[in-house]
Amino acid sequence: MKLKRTLFVVMLGLTLSLVTGTTASGEPTNHFYENPIAALASQTTSATANEAAIGDMFRMVVAARQATVAVTTPDGFGTGFVINDGGLILTNYHVIHGNNERIRIWFYDKEIMNFYEGIVIGIDPIADLALIKAFIPDYLLPLPYLAIEHRNKEINVIDDVYAIGHPGGLDWTITEGIISHTNRNGRIGPYVRIIQHSATIAQGSSGGPLINTDGKVVGVNTYVLGEQKNFAYAVRGDVVYHSLKEMLQRGTVIYPALGIRTVHLNPLIREKMIKENPNTYIPDIFGLMVWKNEEGTHGLNNGLLNGDIIIDANGHPINNIDDMADVMVGKYPGQKMSLLIIRNRVLLRVEYTLTSLDFDYMTYYNERKEEQKTPKSPPEKKPESRFPAR
Repeated sequence: MKLKRTLFVVMLGLTLSLVTGTTASGEPTNHFYENPIAALASQTTSATANEAAIGDMFRMVVAARQATVAVTTPDGFGTGFVINDGGLILTNYHVIHGNNERIRIWFYDKEIMNFYEGIVIGIDPIADLALIKAFIPDYLLPLPYLAIEHRNKEINVIDDVYAIGHPGGLDWTITEGIISHTNRNGRIGPYVRIIQHSATIAQGSSGGPLINTDGKVVGVNTYVLGEQKNFAYAVRGDVVYHSLKEMLQRGTVIYPALGIRTVHLNPLIREKMIKENPNTYIPDIFGLMVWKNEEGTHGLNNGLLNGDIIIDANGHPINNIDDMADVMVGKYPGQKMSLLIIRNRVLLRVEYTLTSLDFDYMTYYNERKEEQKTPKSPPEKKPESRFPAR
């Protein structure tokens, strides 16, 4: 795959990102900047002749790697990355699950050899994200950090991407791939949008950044499909961006939900439903059909009826639940959505109020503990890793 060479120039700022400035008292304050990692080029050390020949790609990768960290707990380790210059770290929730106050952060920079303690200040178990505050000495600030690409139109199939992490304890490994799909319905929380990509990741990569050729984080690596390490999945940038704002504001994220049972109406489902319900009119159309909801259900109390077919939400065509989930990114319980529905062969517009997602994340993560648990720290004698043995 031919690498693009304009990477680091773009890092001089096009996207909104979650960053930290400084108040008069010296305390970090959170802002949204358009210039997230502009200083990273100047922070890289002088390159060798070979490194200079690689050019912008080398500088971009080095810059991104400087902002990538290792996150260790008594149960194992994972990856994270810095999102502001004051020491806020983003990682996967399953990396720190059960160890909220026993976290150590390790940096790539050889001048920052020691680990630093961290505490969890925000969690989003549904999107498998967690926000950590690392206690970094003032003389090491400001830290290099990465931007979040939150604009869906900038995340496209076959875009080149690079994963940075610690697969199997091979610290600060960089792998290359392409985006295979931008809108998967992942096996983590409902309504979470997932990027599928081919950059190799493994246990230890969880929570690491998936960066594009602009040096921006388009996703947070979360899991692989079975043993197929190049069938990798990352929480999409717009979901990450919304989650970060919520975690900073309230410490957690409250997700919206339709609060009603629906089925994906397509030719196969339609044929089956007609056989089971020969007296029910079911149009030959794609959409979400409200189906078999009991009286008192949230949706039935907010203008929908069993048999309604949702074909549009807020001006976006709805063919399936993935389309609806896409529209709901960034929405809140209590907000209204404008739904275009078909009811008894008539087009109707319904102003629909979203409810909150009822999700028992503690049970969910405890049941999947063996499946998602982070790998144990590498053996003490393993020369390629700086992580301590426990």
